[in-house]
Amino acid sequence: MANSFTPALPDPELEEQEYPLPPSSDGGYRCDADTGGNEAAAHTQQASAQDPEFVELPKKELLNVKEAAENVKEVAGNVKEAAEKFAAKNVAEMKKLLSTSFLHKTLSFFIYFCIAIPLLTIMNTFVFGLKQEGKTKIQKLSKKNKGFVLTCNHVHPMDCTWLGILATPRKMVYTSMENNFDIPVVGPLIRFFDCVPISTSVKGLRNFMNEMTAAVKRGRVISMYPEGSIEMYCDHLRKFSDGAFTIAVDANAPVLPVIITPRERKGLWRLLKRGSCITLTVGDPVYPVDCGSHRKTVHKLREDVRAEMEHLLAIGGKAYPKGPVHDEEAFWRTDKKKNKTAEKKKEKDA
Repeated sequence: MANSFTPALPDPELEEQEYPLPPSSDGGYRCDADTGGNEAAAHTQQASAQDPEFVELPKKELLNVKEAAENVKEVAGNVKEAAEKFAAKNVAEMKKLLSTSFLHKTLSFFIYFCIAIPLLTIMNTFVFGLKQEGKTKIQKLSKKNKGFVLTCNHVHPMDCTWLGILATPRKMVYTSMENNFDIPVVGPLIRFFDCVPISTSVKGLRNFMNEMTAAVKRGRVISMYPEGSIEMYCDHLRKFSDGAFTIAVDANAPVLPVIITPRERKGLWRLLKRGSCITLTVGDPVYPVDCGSHRKTVHKLREDVRAEMEHLLAIGGKAYPKGPVHDEEAFWRTDKKKNKTAEKKKEKDA
């Protein structure tokens, strides 16, 4: 009997087994306080494992993260340095439009004023009967030691040399189309005398505008044709582009308008040459006027310069034919006998 009341000892193997909880009345599983506490703790541990805020990294992994951050910082520094070098290279390429070499500038200045200008003056005087009117206006601007933009109608391949003579003793910066610099001998020669190409690309054109603006601010004279291309013997002004006037506005400098017109041969010129003589007429400098926006200011300057050039054209163009010009050479010829003969032939043909 004594043995029947002896309590049974718990079996260790049975204690390690897990028994499912009896279902509760609502279809779930019932748990007591101890079981619920264990589940809450397990849930907390699982949430801690999923949430990065609760993750504690070993010291070795922290060092790896720090090293990776330093590597990223170093790469960013290398990228920044490469970008700065690329920008500096672009600036260096932009400055190549106008040489900064002391030797180049010295030789160019000497050959330009001691050889080129004297020879061109003699040739243009005898071949074209070149005459300059209003040159004192250039001299007045030169006394102020300020740069300006010189605009002119583009009617002859040699008119750039006429403008060079007109601007003396100022050494101009000439502008020309990019394809002219590909011509053998001519390309290197005009570049030697500070002639710069007008690029057709967006990036190249931006560089051109920036450097020409800087040159005007330094006191240089920039020669530009607002009509863009050449049209031989054209007796009227064509459509203007904004390039020359944008440079003047950005540099806060005046625009000096010049007009090329034919002149009737008189006296000795009747024996020396067949065509008309050439006259360069300089107008009054036109200054930019602030119109509230950059674009409006540029357009206002363009229209003011065009009005001044139209006025000069009306004054200096007395040798233009009264009728429409069908013959290109008629623009430069004022021989009345030949004109009358041509008119009689037309009447007979009619």
